[in-house]
Amino acid sequence: MVKLKFDKIFTTAHTGKMAGMVSFSTTSAKNSFCKVMKKTPGCICEHCYTEKGFLKTVVNSEKLINNYKLVTTQTVDWQKITGVEQLENTKYIRLEAFGELENELQFKNYLNLAKLFKKRNFTLWTKRTDLIKKVFEKEKKPKNFQLIVSSRKLNVPEDISEIKHVVDKVFTVYTKDEVASENVVINCGSKACLTCKLCYTKNKVLEINELLK
Repeated sequence: MVKLKFDKIFTTAHTGKMAGMVSFSTTSAKNSFCKVMKKTPGCICEHCYTEKGFLKTVVNSEKLINNYKLVTTQTVDWQKITGVEQLENTKYIRLEAFGELENELQFKNYLNLAKLFKKRNFTLWTKRTDLIKKVFEKEKKPKNFQLIVSSRKLNVPEDISEIKHVVDKVFTVYTKDEVASENVVINCGSKACLTCKLCYTKNKVLEINELLK
């Protein structure tokens, strides 16, 4: 593995609701699953936020492209990342702020990172229920690893019946019309992640709902 530095692979300069957060992410621009889903009618990926504004530049950045190559092609020795101990200074780390799981290896790399920093909280958003099922047939989920399944369709919470024992929450995006007609409670988007922490902590809220932007 090529010598890597913390600030070259982790993102610490987030804006908007993620201001102050630390994340490790790949890019939706390279992910084969994302490419298919963006062209799937009725899928939330048709409205992908990484296709809007300055995020178009972010997902095509050298950092995220290199991260994609790193975690999808090899087992990462996180301890060899220069400065990785900086994670001890942050309580919550987001995995995949701008991308998605490509393969099982990538998922295992994230689980290994969580195992290395057992006192930190790691949260991953993913639509890859197929990979979750395969990996957790053999792997044990770390206690400090929050797993949130992102619903593929607008207004339709994802079916997690086969993996509910390892999933912490389901994240679904709703349209204004659906919210009005079905009285859906929107509990994401009005607060900064660091002050809300609804997704990053163990609690009784199992459904995270956001309004389509």
